[in-house]
Amino acid sequence: MERIKRMRMVFCKYLSAIAKEKNVTIEDIVRKTNKSYTEVKKIMEGFMSPSFDDLLIIADFLGIHVTLNAEIPLGHKKIMKSIPIITGSNNVTN
Repeated sequence: MERIKRMRMVFCKYLSAIAKEKNVTIEDIVRKTNKSYTEVKKIMEGFMSPSFDDLLIIADFLGIHVTLNAEIPLGHKKIMKSIPIITGSNNVTN
């Protein structure tokens, strides 16, 4: 579990660095995610895990692509082929 916390901390610090580089404020992210200022601040500092949906919203807002790892075990490749939205293209669309 400690490894996961460290990974979250590093990833969230990465998000924060990208946001700073792009002059995106916590308030900007609050408006996009409909989370409170405190929640977004904790997420960006790595002290709180974002939901997957919020992670995708934040990443999209910052221009970061979130992709599936192509190095998945053979058994999972069969599952992936059965998901049309993934096999149809490299981009997930609504």
